[in-house]
Amino acid sequence: MDRIFQHYEGEIGELIGARFTSAKFLVDDLDNDICLIWFYDESYKYWYRLFIDGIYCGVDRYTLDNSINDDDDDVTWQDHSGWFKNKVVSSAEVSFSGKIGDDIVLTICFGENEFKLICKFEAGNCRVEFA
Repeated sequence: MDRIFQHYEGEIGELIGARFTSAKFLVDDLDNDICLIWFYDESYKYWYRLFIDGIYCGVDRYTLDNSINDDDDDVTWQDHSGWFKNKVVSSAEVSFSGKIGDDIVLTICFGENEFKLICKFEAGNCRVEFA
């Protein structure tokens, strides 16, 4: 495992050019929060584990799918691979407001489409948006 990003803001340049063919979201059954996301990148042949922990976003890179290690009671895997099909990452950035509203946001752009993982760390919940 290589930690390629751990910060509350900045560009994640290693994801530019990636083409995700698998997208697995780990969801907390109790409150429907997104816990973390696993992507497989067909372009570079890596698995990426994305998560927001408190006030920072982490991105780990793996050569194998280690998502089984994140499996636990009271969580469910959701497959969102279809939305990412044939899309190539044009930019990936983390922003932090530190104010009222969406505290930390991971935005991954695919040309005209974008994906956001939005977390409010004080409330302890995360959600996603597809546009």
